Amino acid sequence: MNTLEQKKKQKKKKRLQKQGPLKRILSFAAMLAIILGAVSLVVHRDSLNFDALRRAVNYRKAERDASQSAQFTYDEDAGSRFASYRNGLIRASSAGIRIYSQNGLTALSETASLSKPAILTSGSTSVVYDIGGQDLYAFADSRKALHLKLGGELSFFSASLNRSGWLAAVSQSKGYKATVSVYDKEQARKFQWNSSSRFVSDAAVFNDCKTMAAVAIGQSGTQFQSKLILYKLDSDKQYGETDLGSRMVLSVIPMKDHLAVLSENDFLAVDGKGKIDGTFSYDNRRLRSFSMDGDGFAVLHLGKYIAGSLGDLVTLDDSGREIASLDINEDVLSVSAAGRYIAVLYASHLDVYSKNLKLYARLENTESARNALMRSDGSVMMVGSGSAWLYLPK
Repeated sequence: MNTLEQKKKQKKKKRLQKQGPLKRILSFAAMLAIILGAVSLVVHRDSLNFDALRRAVNYRKAERDASQSAQFTYDEDAGSRFASYRNGLIRASSAGIRIYSQNGLTALSETASLSKPAILTSGSTSVVYDIGGQDLYAFADSRKALHLKLGGELSFFSASLNRSGWLAAVSQSKGYKATVSVYDKEQARKFQWNSSSRFVSDAAVFNDCKTMAAVAIGQSGTQFQSKLILYKLDSDKQYGETDLGSRMVLSVIPMKDHLAVLSENDFLAVDGKGKIDGTFSYDNRRLRSFSMDGDGFAVLHLGKYIAGSLGDLVTLDDSGREIASLDINEDVLSVSAAGRYIAVLYASHLDVYSKNLKLYARLENTESARNALMRSDGSVMMVGSGSAWLYLPK
């Protein structure tokens, strides 16, 4: 009996030994297929239409007519500003601030007197402030989280949000040329710098949430001078200083690992130590509009002449290197980037591009829209004078 059982075990062992190499080969082939599939997804990510599936899921309950749905209505106001926010819309006007949910219903209404409103958004955080006015509001998850109000004749110059929702606000301050205040994503103040000797036009917090940079304006003899002043947020001592020469800086905006410094003539990519890692010159073209909200890239609309529609769309990476450019000969109403996409609203139609400026989708009937707000899932909020609707590329 023992001998019989031993023979059975030996036969089974030989059978398993024969199957072993085959199983290993099949396992290796399966693993190789998984690896190659993953690599293919990365390589061909831009050509695969995953976002179409994402939109189909996110907006399956939206009432649609063909490819778009008119959901948002409001009173006409030429001074209104709009931004896409939490799958809905935020609007700031002379009458106040209104946040709309995805279905077009009002999620928040705040009465405010805003003569020149500006809107910033980052994730669940949105900031509305009055340029040259006294009020700044911060909203988190569609609720008011912060209201700053300046007294006397003081006013806000500028504000910015980084990708984590950290706010840098530049304002006038009694006894100083300017004050830069930094708030974290919970709207708690983490840093304040009072500039006693230099005017400050703009400031931003790097995406690492450790360093603040501010544009200080001064004069050397008869020459106009700009400097980028850096502070660590855990110290009151200046960390670094970058000479920007006679550049007229229009805006400083956090990108992936750099700070984008936009001037009238060029684009600078500055790292967290103040080093200029890259420069892109406009080559005598005029900066007409820009958007820095793409996933690791910026898009610039550059005009070739003072007037006319001839120009270029240019995309730049985080270091200021050109990714792609596209000649245009049409009037551009707005440019907006988000996620992997760019929305360019022309006078007659809307084009949605990838960061390589390859056409992703086109909408011929824009129904008199005057602004197009790109969203990271590839959808576009089309904003008109009295209503807004969502365009969903197929």
